[in-house]
Amino acid sequence: KNYKSKFSTPLTLAVHDGNLELVQILFNAGADTNVKSKSDDTLLAVAVKLEHWPIIQFLLEQSVTNIDEVERAVLFLIERRPLPIDMNKLYKYLYFILQQQVVLQKSKVCRQPLAIYDYHQECQTLEELESIKNDSNRIWIEVLLVLERVLLPRKDPILTKALNGYSHYLLAKNDFDKCLALWIHSFYISKQMQRTMTLYPFVRLFCKIITAEAMIPIDRFIEVCHFTFDSTRTTRDQNTYNQLCFVVLTAKIFEHQQITCAEKIALCKWISQLCRQWEMPSDRQTIVHLCVSGSNYGCSYRNSSDTEPYLRFPNESALQLVLACGRPWLDLDAVESSMHNTALHLLCHVSENQTMIKSLLNAGAHIDCVNRYGFTPLMYATGQETKAFLKSRASPTCLKCLCARMIANQRLNTSSIGSATSKLNKFIYRHGSSVIESEHK
Repeated sequence: KNYKSKFSTPLTLAVHDGNLELVQILFNAGADTNVKSKSDDTLLAVAVKLEHWPIIQFLLEQSVTNIDEVERAVLFLIERRPLPIDMNKLYKYLYFILQQQVVLQKSKVCRQPLAIYDYHQECQTLEELESIKNDSNRIWIEVLLVLERVLLPRKDPILTKALNGYSHYLLAKNDFDKCLALWIHSFYISKQMQRTMTLYPFVRLFCKIITAEAMIPIDRFIEVCHFTFDSTRTTRDQNTYNQLCFVVLTAKIFEHQQITCAEKIALCKWISQLCRQWEMPSDRQTIVHLCVSGSNYGCSYRNSSDTEPYLRFPNESALQLVLACGRPWLDLDAVESSMHNTALHLLCHVSENQTMIKSLLNAGAHIDCVNRYGFTPLMYATGQETKAFLKSRASPTCLKCLCARMIANQRLNTSSIGSATSKLNKFIYRHGSSVIESEHK
């Protein structure tokens, strides 16, 4: 019973136990070498994880596997394992691989040296490999050099898992710059392979940098922000929250980091571009909606102790930044799809922050827009101070708003001034009949 629960065939069991003689007997008797263990491991994977070098060599000699697969199998030592990785085990496996390369007289076609790997190239001799035995960072780099050579031509997405493993190693050392460069490298590899890569690691990393009171490199930060414009990489709603996170982080950079005038301009330019190119998520919320009430987005992001202190909403800093940099492209009276609330409706409902409310009003948000149920922001407000503040700003109503309300209330035909989605007709619709305030509880 115990045997059946772990192994699918006698050959799998023999490989697991490192019994080379039994492996040879079963192989010569015609045992199926494509079999997998109950945990879905191949014979090679089982042998690699347990460091059964003679069996790996036998599988190579009998062409059950090949040297590329043996090199790829280094992944089994770094995936699904708690950190820290056993660097000695990694080194021994790299040594074994290079030994087999020498025996097979198979030369390596090394890739162009990259800055992300400190311009190192793969070790060509056992002596070169021995010289890095006690350098854990260099061993990691060697592993990734091997895997990139083997996996990139195949466009094998498992390569990104190896890169992720190295990123955890760098994060544990607080090597933020290298970790950032590695994730950017990983993003471009994923794009090359036409695979999706979540941007959450970048959000978490930037939050960790801010917490550590270190400097975020602005050029690299903006490069990552522009990844959010590549909508093919993720779903629309996921991308929306990514963009919101980077807006919040941009505001934090302005607050906590000394930056040059050129860097300020570059950051404002990215916010401006975001507002200009904003693509509505499924619930039709604008970036302004999300700045004041983004709590229904990206809950998993805020479960992290690294990100939770920064991804809080309503977010005054993010709102001020968006209003300052993106005002020409913002529709402050746009409504979301559920309740047809404007951003001002949402803010008044969830917050007593009169500074934010005042900012929206000063930027041009209309205090008399109604939602699906005919409620104005004043009627939708929950706090007494907010209600008092809104009442102080409620009159006099401008002539344009009075005319729009009259047209809407009289249900006059406005088709002659444009389609139902035209700017003027939407303005009229948003100023339709409100409920009588005394009836609103």
